[in-house]
Amino acid sequence: MSNITSQNNIRYQIDTLNTTHTGVISGNNVLNFTRADKVSKITVNGTQPSGTARYIAFCINGIWGKLTPSGTFSPFTSNTASYTNLEEHANTPQELEALTDIPALAGKSCGTAIALMSTDPDNILPACSLSFTCSANGQQLTAIEYSPVYDLGAESQIVSLTSQTAATNGGSAALQARITKPDGSLSEWGALDSFSGVKAQAVQFMGTYKAQSVGVSSAKIENASVIYSDGKSITSGVSDGEIISLTEDWYMPVKSCRLTVKHSPLEQSTIKAYIAFRKSPTQVKAENLGIGTGGRKTYQLQNTGGLKYDTLKLYYDNMRVYTDYEFNCEAGRVTCAAPEGVIVSCDYEYGWESEEWQEMSLSSRLSYEDYDQSEYRYSGSSEGLSVCALKMILSTTSGHINGERLGTSTGRVQSFKLSRRINDGKINVYASGNILSGKNFTLLDDPQYISVNVSAGKIILADYDWISETPEVYEYYAVYSE
Repeated sequence: MSNITSQNNIRYQIDTLNTTHTGVISGNNVLNFTRADKVSKITVNGTQPSGTARYIAFCINGIWGKLTPSGTFSPFTSNTASYTNLEEHANTPQELEALTDIPALAGKSCGTAIALMSTDPDNILPACSLSFTCSANGQQLTAIEYSPVYDLGAESQIVSLTSQTAATNGGSAALQARITKPDGSLSEWGALDSFSGVKAQAVQFMGTYKAQSVGVSSAKIENASVIYSDGKSITSGVSDGEIISLTEDWYMPVKSCRLTVKHSPLEQSTIKAYIAFRKSPTQVKAENLGIGTGGRKTYQLQNTGGLKYDTLKLYYDNMRVYTDYEFNCEAGRVTCAAPEGVIVSCDYEYGWESEEWQEMSLSSRLSYEDYDQSEYRYSGSSEGLSVCALKMILSTTSGHINGERLGTSTGRVQSFKLSRRINDGKINVYASGNILSGKNFTLLDDPQYISVNVSAGKIILADYDWISETPEVYEYYAVYSE
């Protein structure tokens, strides 16, 4: 079974006996209902294709649970947001949309977790987002909200920050940002476009909403996005992608590997494969950290070299703790609010070395009706190391086209297909040599199509920036040998 969580680096695993895909999008974002006197409706957006499922849970005051038919809060027996717990006990979209009054949320802040499941990897995966209808007794004509701080990594540079807002009847919405600079200091709040090309470790958004009349004006921020580079790789969805396998210890010195990848046909895109070797880490079980004080306290681990963030398991009197603690991997410190008198202990691994990737050679590529299959090989010395991981870099290419002839206009609305995909909406369209304004053509949802509406008999040309489509990997498997 393959498990994916939004809070960790995505590591994929292929299990030939079970093709079910599950994942949990766990709530780093806090929903703030503290100014709402009533929460009257929940709308579940997204899609749920046949053979998929969605489950939603809420976290109030550090306790995970579900909403009852009367809108009250019912805690889970096990205080965890795991996929299994959500599948068995959380709300379905139908249950949430049937609610007309949710007193459990009014006046509170809460977290959310959404579990997604697909029974077939060939299915379109489900998607889910939530929106809430709230009301307050008092008049509030302005509001400011802050996003969480999004970590970009120590060596990152912002390519662009963008947002979309919507307002009616005298309302307005504006988004600003601030960054954590490479030296750790905070910038001032500023316009999104002022941060293009700036190096940053993290970014945070601030939304300002204004209305002229209660119940008449509206203002909302529909979305915000950040495109940034991490080292040499662009980590946005419009550029290069990366897949890293689960790290496995084969308990034998690995000297060769054959990797087979099934993927979408490559046009201008490329796929490169890499392998990394590391020595086995050291596992620590039930290390005693100290005694809980009832307040928030920081405990020091005995080992600090090469700590792996997702191996920490925290216990109070030998009972596993899943929430409300912080783990600093660099310093080897755990911060939590353990109840007074309990024994605080933990399990973890240390001695993890940095991955040093070696490129594998492409030995063959075959084309079939619906996919291509590439085979990569590595043969060499791993110096007795047995811990291995694989990485695939899915790369795009880009460029510019001048004067591509699309056809002749008919006087009616027409759709034209471009030879390449438009990159970031950067296109000029001409009718018999005259550049068209935005009201005469439309970018369609498919980035390879535009819609044009001009009088008949015009030769339609286009200049545009293009980008190839990121390759899609369907499955992969590897064979290792001594």
